[in-house]
Parts: sequence; structure tokens; C-alpha cells
Amino acid sequence: MPSIDGDVVATETETKNQSGELFVSMKSLAAQWNCSKTTVSRLLDKAGVPAFYFGRGRNGLKRYKKEDIDRFLQNLESA
Repeated sequence: MPSIDGDVVATETETKNQSGELFVSMKSLAAQWNCSKTTVSRLLDKAGVPAFYFGRGRNGLKRYKKEDIDRFLQNLESA
């Protein structure tokens, strides 16, 4: 993955797979789960789901891998 001044920068092909999505935004998860983005972040951080950051500073994007979210949801269902 390319890097600019130590920041990870994803290209268009690196952020998508065959299904069209590799990363999921906090906004879309908040809408699906009917909660705030802060709640999404708190839940996933406590569960140990790694976040990926694109960009720098307050305008940077926080994303989660779709496969990590699917695994998190499967663990919730089995508990």
C-alpha cells in the first residue's frame, strides 16, 4: 500500500473487492445498527476490531474491514 509521509493511502482498487466493499464506514454501521457513530466506535474498540485510518487529522476517515465486522457479528450471535 502506498505511503505519503508515514500516512497510509489506499488506492481505489485496494479499498474494494469482488463484492464492491472491503471497508465499511462508521456512518453506514451506525445507520444499520440504529445508533451513533460514537457507539459504533466504542463497541468495536472494546471488541478489539482493528480500525483503518485514511487521511490525516480531523478530516481523516476511520474504516473497518467488512470481514472483521462480519466476524464480530457472528461472535455476537453465538454468544
